[in-house]
Amino acid sequence: MTKYILNFFIKKIIKKIHISYYDIILGGFFGIFRGLLLVFLLLFVFNYMNKNSYNYYLNNSILISIFLKFIKYFLSF
Repeated sequence: MTKYILNFFIKKIIKKIHISYYDIILGGFFGIFRGLLLVFLLLFVFNYMNKNSYNYYLNNSILISIFLKFIKYFLSF
């Protein structure tokens, strides 16, 4: 309930100071970031599961190979 009330007041403030375009753009960026993070997490989990069942997809996919390179890079820290 408090989420809806807070959301209502935030929308009113955004409309009054005319930053709705910035809100849409930032929401899009956060949505893309959230989607990429979800894919990273899923690939991280699948990386430790049985590789024989999806080995064909790993070898023939362009995006999965790029995501796996990023995962290896981030795990090196």
